[in-house]
Amino acid sequence: MKKLRRLLMPALLVALLGGTAPLASAQGSPVWQGFHRESESLFQQGKFDAARVKAQQALQVAEQDGGPDSPAVFVSLNVLGASLASLGRYDEALSALKRAIAVVEKGGGPEHRALVMPLITYAGVLMLMGRHAEAEPTLARALAITEKTSGPESRDVATILDIKAGVLERMSRPRDAEPLRTRAVSILEKVHGPGSPELAYGLLGLARLYSDLGRFEEAGKASQRALGILEKALGPDHFTTGLALAVQGRILLAQDAWEQADPILQRALRIGEASRGADNPENGELRAMLMHVSLRKGDLPRAEGYARRVLAIDEKAFGPDSPRVASALNNLAMVYRAEKRYADAHALYERALLSIAKSLGRDNPEYAKMLNNHAFLHDVQGQQKEAEALFRQALAINDKALGATHPESAACADNLCGNLAAQGRPAEAEPFCLRALGVWETIHGADHPRVAGAALQLGKLRAAQGDHAGAGAYYTRARSILEQSAGQGSLDLAAVLEAQSVSMQALGRGAEAAPLLKRAAAIREARK
Repeated sequence: MKKLRRLLMPALLVALLGGTAPLASAQGSPVWQGFHRESESLFQQGKFDAARVKAQQALQVAEQDGGPDSPAVFVSLNVLGASLASLGRYDEALSALKRAIAVVEKGGGPEHRALVMPLITYAGVLMLMGRHAEAEPTLARALAITEKTSGPESRDVATILDIKAGVLERMSRPRDAEPLRTRAVSILEKVHGPGSPELAYGLLGLARLYSDLGRFEEAGKASQRALGILEKALGPDHFTTGLALAVQGRILLAQDAWEQADPILQRALRIGEASRGADNPENGELRAMLMHVSLRKGDLPRAEGYARRVLAIDEKAFGPDSPRVASALNNLAMVYRAEKRYADAHALYERALLSIAKSLGRDNPEYAKMLNNHAFLHDVQGQQKEAEALFRQALAINDKALGATHPESAACADNLCGNLAAQGRPAEAEPFCLRALGVWETIHGADHPRVAGAALQLGKLRAAQGDHAGAGAYYTRARSILEQSAGQGSLDLAAVLEAQSVSMQALGRGAEAAPLLKRAAAIREARK
């Protein structure tokens, strides 16, 4: 939730500052002007509770001066709604924003330009509440009004396209988000120019989307272009340059290119520490990625150092029972698992589960995510039955909270499939893997690396049931996807080649199997 709030804050600021200024200067008494300017300034400083108080005072004065439907009332309601949303008081925020929308509709009609401001903020609050399906039509209305009043290629249109794309991505509709992001980038380049930071921000959003779609080459090009723009326009050590480096690092990690990601993420962390302070919790995501890099490189002391630092900072900043701290506990437990400190890892998972149960409830998807991670710990200890129970519990929670076709539910089904396969129960495992495959194909398309992973698993399940010909079809599909998306040196590709060689040998095709094994061995040797 904290991360989502940070992502949405630019939208709230755009909504607040993009529309209140002209109305504020045109309407309102000097007393109201004073309260309003102070509330706006406090909001920009991140002092949301103080901004709320001043916005309420401004609202009271506006109502006294011009009645309940004056422009000044509208402006104060919008600042109040944004402040309440930033404090996590979402129902109160929606109430204030609904009233702001009604004031404009009454005075200017359903397509008035001033509606864009509260509509965007309203959609942002719905997103913070996880009500993405309701946010989408609200943003569509804001977009239609903006296209009509400002033109189809205005910077305000690009802003709304970017926000709407984020909604679609959170609804697991990345392919629907792609045309919105590409259109936004095109507008930003025309409006601001090819060397503008605004264009770079749009490119970073597009790069993240391409990475999620498994289109890593396009993701790398978009992020590299954004980085070049930001380094030239803002400097190599600017805070925003660090954000671009973080996106690059994330894209490389998605491809298992941790050696390349390591120096990029370290540079991003140095910039983050210099600009935000060494103990700022916002640097935690970078340290978490560096922890994963360290684990992959086998540098366990370094991984533990990153994990412990994140935990200490988050406990101090957010308290011992926050979901953020639960995530930090999970990271440290992963390091303990790698160090074979299983008892210590179990203790951290138990603490994290209690924390999430207390703050979010036992039926929350975050609780399911932690159950999954705890199950993996049982798995590596050979405790498959204990792991199976946790995987099934996590799947039931996600199916109920998110639906059977949600990617989190699919991931749980995939995990349960792997567990059942490890127990020698391939026939029971196969339906769960087929379910996951169907979700990945729907969300990401037929050529995504995640589809390749499911195809590999299904091949192994077919082989375990003696159907080596059926297994071969799945292996061939997985190979084709990985060769295109991950490259010829992918470790995942090596795993497919090894599995396919086994089925070929079982079918009496040893001559065809030998070059596959040789190719797989060469990949693994090159990645040492």
